[in-house]
Amino acid sequence: MERKGQTNKSRGYMLFTGAMILCCIGLYLAQGISWPGRAPAEPTPSPTPSPCPYPAESAFLENACAFGMDALLFPLEGTLPAQAIYRLERPDLEDATLTLSFRSGGVCAFLLEMPFAPDPGPAPQNPTPIEGDLYEMRLAQMELEQRWRKDAVPALCAALDITGGTTAVDINGFYALLEETAMDGDARDSRGGGMDVSCYVIQTGDDAALCVGAQLN
Repeated sequence: MERKGQTNKSRGYMLFTGAMILCCIGLYLAQGISWPGRAPAEPTPSPTPSPCPYPAESAFLENACAFGMDALLFPLEGTLPAQAIYRLERPDLEDATLTLSFRSGGVCAFLLEMPFAPDPGPAPQNPTPIEGDLYEMRLAQMELEQRWRKDAVPALCAALDITGGTTAVDINGFYALLEETAMDGDARDSRGGGMDVSCYVIQTGDDAALCVGAQLN
């Protein structure tokens, strides 16, 4: 009787162990089965921070001046939403205007408007003293404007593109485009390194402005 009881007890353990093994196998297989009408649960993606691709206004202005734009900036009142306008006080030159456009909390575009000092052309032959002086003044004004924008325009473009996608070759090409417009007054457009640039002249009465605008695309 004792041996028979031990045998029954051993059989009970074996049955219990077998049942546990079958249960574990069933749970394992159930995890890989797609039941009809029930899609497998997908893991919830964790949000990843996306840095703003545009520079903050203060950083843009600081970098533009650090990169070579020689001017004191004074904000103007009464601007449109998502826009800021600055008066640029330039040494030995008339004031220029810088307009900024914003997107996603940063500067996405700028428009620089400068008084247009056209090329006075060749020197007059046998000029009077007054004619000679006027020619020299116009020539000096043109050269001053040219030297200023040669530093300012590349500085603004570099300050706008914080990702570094626009190369020095692209930026130099934008400046060369502006100089071509300054020579003949024709509008020109270009694109390079994720930046679109437009150069043109605006005539308002007797006054004209040489303009260059850049926008990240």
